Amino acid sequence: MGKLFHYGLTSGKIPWKLSFLSLLILLASFTIGYVLGGQLSEPLIEILRKLYGETFNLPLPLLTILIFANNFAKSFVAMLLGIILGIPPLLFIFANGLILGIIGYAIVRDYGIWFFLAGILPHGVLEIPAVILSVALGVKLGLAVLGKFKHREVSVKETLLSCIRSYLFVVLPLLAIAAFVESHITPLILRLAS
Repeated sequence: MGKLFHYGLTSGKIPWKLSFLSLLILLASFTIGYVLGGQLSEPLIEILRKLYGETFNLPLPLLTILIFANNFAKSFVAMLLGIILGIPPLLFIFANGLILGIIGYAIVRDYGIWFFLAGILPHGVLEIPAVILSVALGVKLGLAVLGKFKHREVSVKETLLSCIRSYLFVVLPLLAIAAFVESHITPLILRLAS
């Protein structure tokens, strides 16, 4: 696994500056969501309950697969949609930060900051960097397309293949481990925190 991870980091040329930009957008949108949480948390939580209410009653292996498939599909599609000048991945990370901030507000208000952190950090230390990297890869792809429009020497095909390699060797394993942690370990930590 270590060799695969290293291969993804070296051969795919991870866009560190774009990852930092993605992190800044995530933090800014989280802050906006948290500030707006007082007005928006109840309607959003109700929508999420209707969408995902029964999900957490699934057997753990199925829940793990569902969490992984959801995170994989959304982050991979967001990365691929980066071909549209890098805009969709940035909207994806902004929306995720906003939702996390709104829900975070309600959790902190009702249960406290430690409960919120206990519910986010165990799997978030893997999932958040994975999502940030998938967004950065999507923006990298969009910049390649933009470079092509400006008649620069850039291969969109090579950039796409590089992004897919990085996704498969770095993002995908992080999402898989994060899904296991989210379904098996995070609930145990939340029980201890409550």
